[in-house]
Amino acid sequence: MKIDEVAELSGVSITTVSRVINNQKVNEETKLRVLAVIRKHNYKPNPHARNLARKRNGEEQIF
Repeated sequence: MKIDEVAELSGVSITTVSRVINNQKVNEETKLRVLAVIRKHNYKPNPHARNLARKRNGEEQIF
């Protein structure tokens, strides 16, 4: 399952799902709805996708 599927099943945006995952400010009712979908479908964020989005690959560059 991907984050966009969690968003669709929760009836919220991908940004809202991301905010819930990162424990940022979200309406409590919305947060509970998203967390219920996450638990029901055993959603786990993909660390590789997260690193790509942040443009990090875990390797240090040496000059």
